[in-house]
Amino acid sequence: MVGLKHAFEEMDLDGNRTLDFEEFGSAMVKCGLGLSHQDLRLLFLDFDEDGNNVIDWDEFITAVRVWKEL
Repeated sequence: MVGLKHAFEEMDLDGNRTLDFEEFGSAMVKCGLGLSHQDLRLLFLDFDEDGNNVIDWDEFITAVRVWKEL
């Protein structure tokens, strides 16, 4: 968990405790996922459960747990 929290904080470039699409997309590119812009957008929308166009810590950790189970 500590590692994931640190990763989230590293992705949060403006320090507002949420990830917008640009921050999320940049982090996914750095991870080497090789996703298209459209696929990045779909992944972002999957993480953003409440649809407010940002991913908060709770949404992030929930999504990571779900993806880990797949």
